[in-house]
Amino acid sequence: MGKKTLYIECNSGIDERMLIAALLNLGISEDLLRPVIDSTGLEGFVIEVGKKSLNGSISNFFEITKESECGVENASSRKIVTNEVYNIISRTDISDTAKRISINAVNAISKANTEICHSDIEGSENDGIILDKDILTIIAAAFCIDQLNVDDVILSEISEGIGTVTHKGNIVSIPSPMIARMLINSQLSVKFVDVAEEMLSLVGTSILSSLTQKQRVPDSCRILSLGIGSEKKESTRHMRAMIIEEDEPQVNNETWILETNIDDSTGESLAFTMEKLLESGARDVFFTPIFMKKNRPAYKLSVTCRGDYVKKMESIIFKNTTTIGIKKYRIEKTVLEYSIINVDTRFGSVRVKVSSHEDIKCYSPEFEDIKTICNISGKGFKEISEAVDQAIYECFKIRN
Repeated sequence: MGKKTLYIECNSGIDERMLIAALLNLGISEDLLRPVIDSTGLEGFVIEVGKKSLNGSISNFFEITKESECGVENASSRKIVTNEVYNIISRTDISDTAKRISINAVNAISKANTEICHSDIEGSENDGIILDKDILTIIAAAFCIDQLNVDDVILSEISEGIGTVTHKGNIVSIPSPMIARMLINSQLSVKFVDVAEEMLSLVGTSILSSLTQKQRVPDSCRILSLGIGSEKKESTRHMRAMIIEEDEPQVNNETWILETNIDDSTGESLAFTMEKLLESGARDVFFTPIFMKKNRPAYKLSVTCRGDYVKKMESIIFKNTTTIGIKKYRIEKTVLEYSIINVDTRFGSVRVKVSSHEDIKCYSPEFEDIKTICNISGKGFKEISEAVDQAIYECFKIRN
């Protein structure tokens, strides 16, 4: 089984209600969410979850509204100071993971507010920084994310509008100062699109900035489930959430060549580098004498390795030589089929690699075996090699 990852698509920007609706659409029951909201101790709120048609698909929508004692919807929400927010999160019946996500989201808002207002953190904590309805929304999103029990979270590129909007009678550039500050602090990847509209909400951005994210989607995966969340009003804006499972990594048989020219490393360092490269899985390592510009004598280091070893090889080269750049390219390689057999000689057994191409066969004795026989017998390399060649001839002459 591969890793399960939550992939959140933000082509229509970020909105906390669309996000929660998409997460619920992945299969989380709203019946599990309602007790969580009740456990916060914030009273007078109503959750509404419904479905609507969106571009030929069925999407969820999610709303949290507040009712007054007279039954009037969307009564005024109150702002809550940071310390009280922490107390609310602490007493809510959610896991420690969900509490951590909630606190990180609140801290993201608090930090952005502090930096925009040019006040110290202690001062900002004495001011109301977040609406009670928004606290519930953050907790609801954190609960849903935790319920999915995924290994990683990946965000798509986040779309944001351009230009200006009018807010409380003031002309404000997009993204707004608070949103911009949060994007700076979180380093979320943003793509600006030609839409004169603020596409990122403060609370939604704080939630996504609180998640530990991977940088990129896997090379190959399977989509296990898909959830779509949209606005309740008539709109084409939506967010999609997917549970994907990464395919098990395949053995990488690609062959790469890494090359670098070195003119100011010692012979000792080059020999050590070669040794480390071979120990670490390089298929081949060799030096070629060259002349560089200004006729400086140098060596070209060439390394052949598998594709999944490239980063490791680069690290060894940069760590042990003076080079500041490495060329690399993938190559195609034709490899003959071969087998290894043992051939008995008058000095002992020797492994022989037998390769073939069409009607041609080649026999190559293992160097290490010849070296071992030389060391044990005290004989010279030439004598042992000739004896091995004769044994190979006799062996395959009989077999063929």
